[in-house]
Amino acid sequence: MKSTALPSCGENAGKLAVDLLCKGGDIVTLDKHDPYIRNGALAVAGNAIVAVGPAREVEERVAGARRVVDFSGLTVMPGLVDGHTHLFQNLGKTLGDGMSLLPWLAKFMMPLATAVNQSDAISASRLGALHGLLSG
Repeated sequence: MKSTALPSCGENAGKLAVDLLCKGGDIVTLDKHDPYIRNGALAVAGNAIVAVGPAREVEERVAGARRVVDFSGLTVMPGLVDGHTHLFQNLGKTLGDGMSLLPWLAKFMMPLATAVNQSDAISASRLGALHGLLSG
């Protein structure tokens, strides 16, 4: 997407020209002083987020948007970075600490993987997902 420049006069003077305005939902931020914004908005120009905050404040800074999305009842949050997980392996955390990969796999992880039943795997996966949510 490409952002369109605004005229420098009139009611749009000094306001942001944006391609996308998402408003109405809640936003989880990485700001430790203000980690959660209820009824928030975020504005995107090109491939960059240019404004985040309470919906009323962001809308006042925006001249108009090519597209507006109402995300009322939804939550926007930063992307989850740790996408490669073996959640069931939470049951074996700390087993074989300090070992190199191949001996660790042979002595601990492969035997664990073959001994885990469906119920164990579901419980361990839930535990791992909860840990990921709590620790980011």
